[in-house]
Order: sequence, then structure tokens, then C-alpha cells
Amino acid sequence: MKYGIQLYSIRDVSKESLRDALKCAADTGYKMVEFAGFFGNDAETVRAWLDELGLEVFSTHTGVKELTPETIEETIKYHKALGNKLIIIPGFSAKTREDFDAVIDTINFAQPILEKEGIRVLMKLPVLNQLLMNKIRTELVNAFGGEFYEVIIGGAAFNKEVEAFFKQI
Repeated sequence: MKYGIQLYSIRDVSKESLRDALKCAADTGYKMVEFAGFFGNDAETVRAWLDELGLEVFSTHTGVKELTPETIEETIKYHKALGNKLIIIPGFSAKTREDFDAVIDTINFAQPILEKEGIRVLMKLPVLNQLLMNKIRTELVNAFGGEFYEVIIGGAAFNKEVEAFFKQI
């Protein structure tokens, strides 16, 4: 199994020197990286560093602005040079319904073009995440009889991820 690292987790190093961040990842034993910015480095240089260090691209965090009709061809060229097949839109600013519709329109424009080039798109939707958490919470409340003030579970401590999940809902 190959393990990877999201370079956002070492963004301070990445901002200073993307090559040093990639070397750090490779030296630690990672074989794959998820980019969270290229910090002004051209695709050919980044590709050379990946090859030199034996790293593969798993995905990239890419902003919606890089998927517009004005920018998509350059974005595709860059990602293909890296061998990236997965673009993740980690978030976006949408203060109004019109802003949200504009983002969706951009993604609807870009997605089939990227797909033809062998690149998939994923998008994080905080609103959808909250709706899902609310649904899970409702189902759990119903499973425990509808109303309760406190749930005490005995035994071993929860895994930290499970504990965080319960606190979210």
C-alpha cells in the first residue's frame, strides 16, 4: 500500500520551498502527495521534483477560479504535466444564492471538459455536510427514544475520531 500526505499539513514548509516540502514527504516514506498550491512553481519543475524524489500526485486542491472558461485550458495543461487525475475543490466563498449559483455554473462548465481529459472533480460542500450531520443526529435521537438529556457509555474510551464525530452531531 502506498501512503500519501496532504501538503497543506506542512504548508509553512511548502510556502518557503515546495521542493523541500516534497523532499520531506519522500524522506518520511510517503509515496504520494496531495498539493495545496504550487507557490509559483511551473509544472515542469514540479514534475521533475516528483520524479527525482519518487513521488506521485494523488490529487490537488484547486480553486474554482482555476476552472473558468478563461483559465481551464492552462489548469488542464498544468495538471496533466503533473499526472494529476483528481482535482478537489476544498471550499469556496458564496455569500449569496447568486454566488453559489455562479460556483455551480463554473463546475458544471468545467466538469465535462476535465472528464474528457481524464481528470475527476470533487467538491467539499459544508452545507451538505451539516445537513448530513443533522440527519444522523435525528436518527440517533429517535433510536434512543426521542428525548434524552445525556448519554453515558461505559467501557473503553472512544477512538478520537468517533468522539469528535459525536461532538459534532
